[in-house]
Amino acid sequence: MNLIVSLLAALGVGGLIGTLVSNWLTTKREAAARRHDSQLRKLKEFYGPLLSLRAEILAKSELRVKVQEAVGRLHAEAMLKAGPAHVSEASDAICPEFCKR
Repeated sequence: MNLIVSLLAALGVGGLIGTLVSNWLTTKREAAARRHDSQLRKLKEFYGPLLSLRAEILAKSELRVKVQEAVGRLHAEAMLKAGPAHVSEASDAICPEFCKR
């Protein structure tokens, strides 16, 4: 009988220790998760606007390249149509503001 009581007491103490360790580990994990979520939120709030600015700059750069290619094609076609004698007139007609600079 004394042996059974000792075994039950040992199991109870072991269970209590196991519960306390499990609770401590869970609390530690949840605190780390809260810190991680807080840091992630701060990064998103800081880098979110920068990311949208980068996307806007990229879109404008792509548009600039398309416009430059289109103007280049028009300019080349105008030069070919004008012939060697009328190159400056054709160039001035395509890009009057840019050629004056």
